[in-house]
Amino acid sequence: MIELIRRLADFDLDAILASPAWRTYHALCATVSGLTDSDLRDQIQAALAESENARIARIADAWRTLTGLFGYRLRPELDTGFETLASVLSVAMHGLVVAAIAAPDVAGREIVASPFDDGPPRRWSLSALSVAGTALTFLEPDPHGPDDERRLTQVHQAIDEWASRLAREASSKD
Repeated sequence: MIELIRRLADFDLDAILASPAWRTYHALCATVSGLTDSDLRDQIQAALAESENARIARIADAWRTLTGLFGYRLRPELDTGFETLASVLSVAMHGLVVAAIAAPDVAGREIVASPFDDGPPRRWSLSALSVAGTALTFLEPDPHGPDDERRLTQVHQAIDEWASRLAREASSKD
């Protein structure tokens, strides 16, 4: 799970930075508070909020699926849901995007470490450390999760489904 988070965090940041839609979204976020026309400002803020809420719902669904597949769960003592995890991760990613735009050398910095005692030291970007640290604040191994063989079968099926969906989405955007 930790290795998946490490790799997906970098992939996610790179995808966001390469996306024209994200650049537009961030430009709107940066300019909306300076709009003097209050009706226009309210309309844009409402559209941004709707977009953000839909994205957080998708992120929450993805984390719900991932944690189930890899035998993790939300920490019961936090008494929160995947939407909260997704919201906190979204805030962190927004900050990483701004940092990557403003100071690519900072956002691109890496360390070689084993910050979660999960094996030998590996390269960790700031985005991977941020996402993994945040996620592991909310998540823990599920003592009642599926056994390793069943979990591995579920992971392979989910990866195949995601790869197919991503390929379809990518071809529909072109």
